[in-house]
Parts: sequence; C-alpha cells; structure tokens
Amino acid sequence: MPCKVVLAAEVASNYTSEIKSEVSQKDTRPKLVGFLANDDPYAEKYAQSSSKHLAEAGLDFELRQIPREELEAALKDANEDPSVSGILVYYPVYGDDRDQKLQDMVDPTKDVEGLNVVYNGKLYSNDRYLDDEKTRKAILP
Repeated sequence: MPCKVVLAAEVASNYTSEIKSEVSQKDTRPKLVGFLANDDPYAEKYAQSSSKHLAEAGLDFELRQIPREELEAALKDANEDPSVSGILVYYPVYGDDRDQKLQDMVDPTKDVEGLNVVYNGKLYSNDRYLDDEKTRKAILP
C-alpha cells in the first residue's frame, strides 16, 4: 500500500482560515501570551514560529521571556488579566515534576495547549465541556 504525504501547512491552512474568519468578526482580537522561561533553543524556535502563525491567523501574540524563578508569579498575573485570552508556556522549564505544577497553574479557560490536569480528567471521564452551559469544549470534536 503506498503512503500518502501529509503536509502540515496544508492541514493547518483550513484551520487558519477558519480562525481568521471568526476573529475578523469580533470587536477585539484575542490576545495570547507565551512564556519562555528557559534557554532551550528549540523552545525559542517554537516560540518564534508560534508568533508567526498566530499573527497569520489574526491573533495578537505577546512573547514574554522571563527567568524561570519568576514564571509562577507571571502565570498568576496572566490568569487574572482580562486582556489575556490564552496562555502558552514553552516547556521544558525545569524538566522535572515542577513543569507539571506549572501546567496546572494555568487557568484551564486560558490553557491553549490543554495541559492542565482538568483536561486529563475531562478526557478520562468523556466530559466534553468546561462549563455547565456547554459552550466551552474541553475535548474535540
């Protein structure tokens, strides 16, 4: 059986177009904040790539490079900031169990990557929504 080459750019383009269309209909653009708190060159490259692709989708993106010792406080501030719609953390920060603690510090309603333990529980119990009104999906589709 011959294999089929699947290009990520082709798959992503449909989602990018859909997101761009939805964002263009909003009064304000969603703002995502990425935290880079390590010296990993691959994480930095991923952060740069995120910035480019999120801009293409019409989203505002702010990369905050901070010392890892300040990350917990920065996450708390971003969770409480109503202008921040979503949060990304570029891992590994410590490369051990402390990274899981950081993942769980991100407000589940702002967790762009779905790494918070809340999402594990939703997946395990097949509970597809974050809210009782069933407007915020936790599991797709």
